[in-house]
Amino acid sequence: MRKEFLILIVAIFVAACNSISNSSQHTDSPCSLLMDRAMSHGVQGWVRLSFDITEIGNTDNIEVIDSSHANIFDDAAICSLLQWKYRPKIQNGTPVRQTNQTVQLDFKYE
Repeated sequence: MRKEFLILIVAIFVAACNSISNSSQHTDSPCSLLMDRAMSHGVQGWVRLSFDITEIGNTDNIEVIDSSHANIFDDAAICSLLQWKYRPKIQNGTPVRQTNQTVQLDFKYE
């Protein structure tokens, strides 16, 4: 189960970075450049992030809590999490912000 989750996370990350790359004026996005550099050296690791979910389901206030390799995957993880969308929490019929959420993104290559 954990392996499938990791594959899903990497797939989401790649899709997010590809969409950023395709929509930017530059040929390589910061996400893809970071991933290419890490992959070329066979680096694997993880980044633990805290974030909020806004009333419309966007991620906000993203911060790195901890990471296995400082600054190697941090920016790529933030870039990926910025692309995530959630269904907002509804209280009394009104969408509300959810604070202090956490996630760990694992960067592994097979």
